[in-house]
Amino acid sequence: MQVELHILRGRGYPQLEEDPYPCTTQVVASIFSSDLKTQLADDQCSSIQRNSNAPFYNDELKFMVSDDNLKDFVVLTKIMKFSQEDKSHVLFYGMLAVSCEKFRTKKEVIIPLCFEDPTALVSRNSEVQRIQTNVGSQQTSLSVRVRVHQVVQTNIPGKSEELDIESFATLCSSDILVPNNCKFLWLRFLLDKKWKNLFQFHLLATWRNCSTSKSLPEGKGKRNMPAHGGSGTDLNVLESVGDVVIKKWCCTRIHTVLIKLSLTAEKYCCGETNLIISSEEEERYWTERKHRASLLGSIWYDSFKSYGNEGLRDSLESLWVLFATNVDHDPNSQQSLSYELRRKARNATFDETDAVLLLSSLLHFMIPSISYESAQAFAIDDIRSRNAFRGFILEDDATLKMLETESKVSSHQIFFIAVLLFFIAPLMDTITETESVKALKLFKAAVADTHKRSSESIKEFIKRKVDHDILHFKHHGYKGDGIPIEHLDNLGHRKVPLKSRRFNS
Repeated sequence: MQVELHILRGRGYPQLEEDPYPCTTQVVASIFSSDLKTQLADDQCSSIQRNSNAPFYNDELKFMVSDDNLKDFVVLTKIMKFSQEDKSHVLFYGMLAVSCEKFRTKKEVIIPLCFEDPTALVSRNSEVQRIQTNVGSQQTSLSVRVRVHQVVQTNIPGKSEELDIESFATLCSSDILVPNNCKFLWLRFLLDKKWKNLFQFHLLATWRNCSTSKSLPEGKGKRNMPAHGGSGTDLNVLESVGDVVIKKWCCTRIHTVLIKLSLTAEKYCCGETNLIISSEEEERYWTERKHRASLLGSIWYDSFKSYGNEGLRDSLESLWVLFATNVDHDPNSQQSLSYELRRKARNATFDETDAVLLLSSLLHFMIPSISYESAQAFAIDDIRSRNAFRGFILEDDATLKMLETESKVSSHQIFFIAVLLFFIAPLMDTITETESVKALKLFKAAVADTHKRSSESIKEFIKRKVDHDILHFKHHGYKGDGIPIEHLDNLGHRKVPLKSRRFNS
């Protein structure tokens, strides 16, 4: 069931003597059960209206309620007032009892506002109707439109699941190479500091005003908390985009970070005030982006063929040389690489531990507020998933053989390109070599950081993290048969025979 709440206008906000300026306010709305004891949907926020005691919000909020058989509920609103230092506090409370039958069509109502929280009044008044009639006066009010309707549910994959997209789809007439609404958000994140600060301010304002009672899903988020620095592990302290990624979005995979960040930034660029996204929006956005990434993948690999784009091929070759030798070499320059460097680049290896280091550096470079340790935890989860790179790794044996023999591209270099494609391609707005070359050049610093962080001790630590399982050990490589443990269960207790188990029960 979906509840549409269109916030129109507030009236009668007070002008205090100690504060000569008109109010700067924002509406925070939530859905509760009829007894005001259970919250049915997450809080959502309107736009921030500055310097007005009768502000026009004109924002439409949509709440998803899982209980389709719900007959009535309560809409609670909080008017948040911002001080000159952008610190917020609750100015008014409002409450509206909604009957699902009466609000099948959109109706406009006026919510009277008061200074006392209705949820606190419930503990002292057993009748909710009595609270509603005495909650406030018509002089200070908030006008809204409400509509309740059923929504057909679709099968939505989990946030950490991969979508089954065809590997390297072919370009067809329906694919637009350069869409009209290109915003190049990845470029703004890397180069436009002013825009990035404004986006972070609105994102933090949205989540700070949402309910802090939302708990983390089981097994999610806590392991990726920053161990030190930043705002620590307090879930209610938000100081950066990285805090929102870890504490509110509870991401554990890199592709979920990129989806939420890109989709939220797109909504901000379109002027939307509600920067909270739904699962349906995530699925639709990721499907579109991964299809576009598969098209870019075919372009990237075709650049190594004789008819490929030389600029794109040179950029990929330059990054591979930088990773293998820590030398920033331009293939178009007159100075060529020495024999030792060329041999080192040709014999360089790239395995799963290197992929973790590369993905960690790319994510930390794009979002510096995510600590490198947290970025590494995301990357390890991606490497553990067998389907993480589906649609990005070249699997055609004939093409692989041709690249290795004619273009002298090793399988390790192909895996290196697949990891770059996995991170960079979903961020692209166009299906062109020009944007890809620009992105590869800007992420060159992350590749250089990967080489600096690569050492035998770090790679051995990551390998243990990826392969280690407490209850399963690899026995090969040791002499003898080891200690027999077949008579013990997973917890180390002696197994109970089946007959004895039946007798005891």
